[in-house]
Amino acid sequence: MDESSLKHPQVHHMLPTSPPLAHPPLSSADPPQFEPCEVSVKDHIDTLNKECQCFFILVTGCSTALFAAIRRR
Repeated sequence: MDESSLKHPQVHHMLPTSPPLAHPPLSSADPPQFEPCEVSVKDHIDTLNKECQCFFILVTGCSTALFAAIRRR
């Protein structure tokens, strides 16, 4: 019984020490990972906005041309 009671405190001591050891690397690695992602997302949004604007211009141009052709008939 004494051996089992001694083993349990060791397990409890090991569990609390493992999360603090695991957290600092994650917290230090988070900021560098987020900054490039934010920049890339902004770049993607900018390119998407440009593409959507071009697509919108093409659609409006084609639709106006179609309406003009329909009206001519």
